[in-house]
Amino acid sequence: MESTVTANIDQAIEDYKATHRGENPLYCIMSMEEADQLAEALKRRDGATDLIITSYQDIKLIRNEFMERGEYFLSNELPETGS
Repeated sequence: MESTVTANIDQAIEDYKATHRGENPLYCIMSMEEADQLAEALKRRDGATDLIITSYQDIKLIRNEFMERGEYFLSNELPETGS
């Protein structure tokens, strides 16, 4: 599972960079389930159990209950929300 989660997000980042002159996105909005799985994979990889993972490759991870698994919104700006 770990390699699937990181491979999916890595591919989304590469796709973003391909359409944005090689720039990394600042934010990644993703499903809550997948964000949790990515955080757990990074904890295992780094051998840490008490870390709170909030970023991946210097990209801020944002958990969103309305995003579907495998769906990523990568951007350099957060989307506006209604009040």
